[in-house]
Amino acid sequence: MGRMSGLSGNWRLSRSGMVALIMSGVLLSSVGAAWLVVQRRGISPGRGKEIVGRIRKEGLSAYWPGVKLEWFLRQSQGQVIGWRASIGFPRGDGWFDGMEVGVRPVQQNLLAGEWERWSLNENAAEGSYSAGSLVANALQLVSTKVDTRIKLEKGQVFLQQQAAQQVLASRSATPDDYLPEGMMAPARLMLARERTKANFTLIFNELAPTGDRVNFGTVTMVSVNLDEELVRGAKWAVTAYFAQSRRSAETCFLDASGKVLAVIHHNMNTEDATATQEEVTAAFPHAADLLRQLMVQVRLRPPRQTAPASQERQKEGEGDEGVARF
Repeated sequence: MGRMSGLSGNWRLSRSGMVALIMSGVLLSSVGAAWLVVQRRGISPGRGKEIVGRIRKEGLSAYWPGVKLEWFLRQSQGQVIGWRASIGFPRGDGWFDGMEVGVRPVQQNLLAGEWERWSLNENAAEGSYSAGSLVANALQLVSTKVDTRIKLEKGQVFLQQQAAQQVLASRSATPDDYLPEGMMAPARLMLARERTKANFTLIFNELAPTGDRVNFGTVTMVSVNLDEELVRGAKWAVTAYFAQSRRSAETCFLDASGKVLAVIHHNMNTEDATATQEEVTAAFPHAADLLRQLMVQVRLRPPRQTAPASQERQKEGEGDEGVARF
């Protein structure tokens, strides 16, 4: 854990911008229900369905043409408190794989985190998802735990959730506006470019089923006007309000290419700032090694040239050979 310094030039939040974001976080936390009612006004009931349908028609290859590996440093009150990585890529067989992981120190030489791993076919009609937690020491992954599994198949959503000592199983027809992992980023980018808003159906891992039926949640995603350049290089911002979820609300800042520059987690008072792999490993030396170990654990196999360089190879000056640098 250390203080953020020397981050890549994409992340620059003005003092007035920080005040505005803090105030928006307070407002969203205190009047979230009212905010949601206001934002939902004027949204066509079929808007989310329309956007999901357009993404499926275009195909995920339009959004995941190659490998995207993004690193972030998480901060709170000026202190770096953890890191996050997100990766997505085409497998080459008409399917797409991805993963997101967030890790933080919990005590000396002990790390904890959460991970999500997804697979989808070209039109996102079929796929799978798993999520859970991890524990690691300063050098290696110690253990992983799976608490949620989702399968999309033949118009049905199959869900398994670990609750205490039992597994809760449920299934439902796939809603027309359902956003599985892997489609959230394309939907957010489409809303940002068109400066509009929509409601979507999601599965929140913490929501228990209703009997044997999936208990779906809702996310309202709204393109936000940037009155000033809160984040250097940001062209768009999208705020998502997650009804029935502990995530509450977050605002995502994107550049002209759709790359995520920053994410503000309003209810947590934290920010994820885009960073290079070198900046992340400067604060957390074994982050790349841990990410690679987790990929093996969850059977995520990106093209070899995009695997994160190990700390040892970086020290030896070999990290740039055949490895994507960010």
